[in-house]
Amino acid sequence: MENYLTKDLYISSMLYAKGREFIGLNKSGRSYWFIFRDNTTCEKLVSEYWQGKVTVDALSFVEAIRTLKNFIFSESEKEKMSF
Repeated sequence: MENYLTKDLYISSMLYAKGREFIGLNKSGRSYWFIFRDNTTCEKLVSEYWQGKVTVDALSFVEAIRTLKNFIFSESEKEKMSF
């Protein structure tokens, strides 16, 4: 099963809020890629997202944004500490 990768925080937050399994982050230059399991399901949700057909609980979406940002900042801090 292939993984789904995206740099988009809001798409990632939607996937996270919809319960897709978040695997982790992959840094590329100054950007981070969010990695989710099950590319097929994620691509279907992303397609529905762009069509305006995905529904997500607002609180879950906001919490997902906070959580994913915390992952980024945590990774960023680890890099600063490992010099």
